[in-house]
Amino acid sequence: MRQVAERDLSEYENFTSVYAPAENTGLRDKRVDFVTAAQAFHWFDTQLFRSECRRILRSGGKAVIVWNTRDNESEVVKRENSFRENYCIDKKGLQDGGKLTRD
Repeated sequence: MRQVAERDLSEYENFTSVYAPAENTGLRDKRVDFVTAAQAFHWFDTQLFRSECRRILRSGGKAVIVWNTRDNESEVVKRENSFRENYCIDKKGLQDGGKLTRD
């Protein structure tokens, strides 16, 4: 995904791509207006990510997290879950019901 972003957004002067973990980006303090994360968010250490966002975001900056939830009553999701149970040894990140807190 990073490679696609770098390819598609490289013409924008203010676009920056950083090869670093979300919890320790290496960006300078108070230099970012907007942080976004999508489906990868479930892999983050949420407390460290929150601290990093607070450190790098300028006053008034925003962090936006976007992801989907699973409808466990859907037949498609039931079949997918069955497949994963049978064939995926490491199901980390597939759990439902994660809780986030807001300030």
